[in-house]
Amino acid sequence: MAAYRSVYLESPQGRYHALQSESLPARLLMLHANGFNGGTYLPLLQRIAPEGDWVAPDFRGHGASFTPRRLRNWNAFVDDVLTWKDAGWFEKPVVMGHSFGGVTAIQTEAAAPGTFRAIVLLDPVVFHPRMLPVLSLAVFPFMARRVPIVKGAMARRMEFPSREAIVASYARKRTFAAWQREFLEAYVEWGTREIDDGVRLSCDKRIEARIFSTWPLLFWTRLRRVRCPVLILRGETSDAFSRDTARLLARRLPTARLIEIPQSGHFLPMEQPQAVVEEVQRFFRELDPAA
Repeated sequence: MAAYRSVYLESPQGRYHALQSESLPARLLMLHANGFNGGTYLPLLQRIAPEGDWVAPDFRGHGASFTPRRLRNWNAFVDDVLTWKDAGWFEKPVVMGHSFGGVTAIQTEAAAPGTFRAIVLLDPVVFHPRMLPVLSLAVFPFMARRVPIVKGAMARRMEFPSREAIVASYARKRTFAAWQREFLEAYVEWGTREIDDGVRLSCDKRIEARIFSTWPLLFWTRLRRVRCPVLILRGETSDAFSRDTARLLARRLPTARLIEIPQSGHFLPMEQPQAVVEEVQRFFRELDPAA
């Protein structure tokens, strides 16, 4: 496996962190899910690109990147990606985004066409247009608190006696039950920091909840700006990306292909990594048939 290291970027917003293989600018960019971190996907990246040539940053409020004082909406994360681009962390890469990271990949390409050579969406958290009136109410705190996924984030325990205690606790939870162990251990390793009497999750639950309550309502109207090839991978039993929504998204993106991964849900990279690797590598070969 290729060696990797932590790198940091000082910016006017704050200090960013990323894991990267030795070569820069990277040709593969990994955008993580809400509440996670770039390091969570190390086991996936090492299988997809064992020779390296990738970078996995932490969005603001996640991993070892800075925690913002305020978060208005998801446009801040587009700004993160463009900041990393300007810093030379990548140069027209294939971007692979999971969940919220997938939506941010689409938003970034729509805001700055030509940023990416191609996009791989791993069960992006996309809602059907008919849900937009309901989602628009979630920006109000009194309504957001009633959304189950927001309530779950705010109820999350933040401090534990050790990283091993987190792994043991999470391994018993339904959300993580189907995860391969190495992904859970990577999530904990790169998503915690030491405190006086144990460890604390790096992503503040208020940030996670705010992200869940501010889904980008203009997402569907901006799709026409995305012209690069797109691979959409949906988990067969996903409760975050319905089959109807996936089919509609594939129709709205004329360069997209939709594939459903059997025996997986929203966390398909962690549950069925080999199936994801095979589909992504096939996509790469189609992009570079002479390689």
